This record gives sequence, C-alpha cells and structure tokens, in this order.
Amino acid sequence: MIARMTKRSLAVLIPFALACWTAHGSNLFISGTVPWTDTGIFVQAGDELVISATGSVSWGGASTDPNGVGTFRDGTQTLPSVVVPTAIIDSLIGKIGGTTAIGDGNPVPQGAPGKGAGFVGSSYDEIISQSGELFLGYNDDLFGDNSGGYNVSISVVPEPSLAALAAAGSLILFLHHLRMRYAPATC
Repeated sequence: MIARMTKRSLAVLIPFALACWTAHGSNLFISGTVPWTDTGIFVQAGDELVISATGSVSWGGASTDPNGVGTFRDGTQTLPSVVVPTAIIDSLIGKIGGTTAIGDGNPVPQGAPGKGAGFVGSSYDEIISQSGELFLGYNDDLFGDNSGGYNVSISVVPEPSLAALAAAGSLILFLHHLRMRYAPATC
C-alpha cells in the first residue's frame, strides 16, 4: 500500500510528521546595557524553554559571563537593588510577560539550583508554567558603565500533550484519507 501512495497522500502525511515534533527557535544578542530585551518569542504554559548563551558584559573594569562569573564575581552573589533581586547579579536573566520595564512580568523558573527565580545563565532547560512574551536581560543596578552582551540561542518545544493531540488528529485524517482512497468499489 505504501508503494502506491500518491503525492496527495504524502501531502497529508507530511503535516502529520511535523505535528509530532515542532520546535521553533531564534538566535539573538542580549545587550548588557539595558535591563530587558523583548525576544519577540511567545511561550505557552507547559512549553519547554531551552536557552544557551555565550559572551560577556563588561562594567567598571570587570566582566561577567552569563552565569555571573568573572572578575570579582563567583556566580553566588545576590543584591536587593538589581533587576531581579532573587537571581545572581551580573548574570543572564529571564521573565515571562510584562514589558521592558523593571518590576513587571514573572521571573522564569530558576535555571540552576540555588541561583534564584529568574536566573537563566549559560545553559537553561525548564518547563514554563505560564504563557507570555519572553524577555531576557542583564541583572544589574547600574547600566551606564556596561558594554557587551550575550549571544543566545533560544528554542521553544511545545507542550508534549499539545503536540501529541495534533499528531493524533493528523493520523486520523491520514488514515481516513487512505481508507477513502483505497476502499473497494461497491455497487
């Protein structure tokens, strides 16, 4: 039966295959000179958010990597006056919803144990519990002497149950198509 498939039946099969696994992603530069950058990516509750980051932000003669590690920093310090006080200072941070303003939106779940809500760092892989626009930023309190930023790769993997539901629906349509196409003729 597979050998007799037409282009039309393949056109039904291809969306089925794509529905099984659909992830989208982007590569962006997140400046260390502003608190938040709108990524333009909308995340649905239940989606898996995967981020990897490289680069450094320089400030006052020092610099830090996305984990907040560098000159004068070991990636463990917090400070109540920074953008996200619960997260490590001078690190890559994230929030869902809000605007580029400080104090709105909701910090993403911490990306590493003990690093605080909002911490993304250099390697992030978490399930997001709410829907909204993804913002990434630099966790500092003074931005005037900063330079540089982080090159980030962002992937969003849809909630497995949604992908499974889409796949099941596509499979049903495909099987119905095959049944109608190859059903024996009756009088």
